[in-house]
Amino acid sequence: MIRSVFEAMDAKPAKVIADLMRFDTRSRSELSEALTECAIKLGFVERRPAPPGLTLQDWIKTNKAPLWARQAAQVMLMAHGWVPETSADWARWAFLHIRSNESGASLPDMLATLPEQIDAKTAVGWLVAAREADQLYKALKALKGRK
Repeated sequence: MIRSVFEAMDAKPAKVIADLMRFDTRSRSELSEALTECAIKLGFVERRPAPPGLTLQDWIKTNKAPLWARQAAQVMLMAHGWVPETSADWARWAFLHIRSNESGASLPDMLATLPEQIDAKTAVGWLVAAREADQLYKALKALKGRK
């Protein structure tokens, strides 16, 4: 499996789930329901039952959470006012932001819709890098498929 540069540099992709669990005080079951509903509403995943609440903890322990769950967790984190602090946080944020806007939104459009707490000058660098990494990932994946 080919991973994007940003995915490969992120040693803890499920950290976004752990961060959400720290910010959101609902029970694991309620949080799992909310996460799934958010993902469905935003089109990250087709309608499905929410995973059991203990699954969230399992994703953190195994460091493997599905993309739809990580995308929804980031959206929910942003609603709580979360701000990336480390380079890994920024890389994870940018990767998930790009993946959540795969409709081809332009960089100015993405910047115009940034949550208030995100510094646009910092975000633009991470978004440009993430977009380039995503394009490289897709090109390499297409090449691999031709073999």
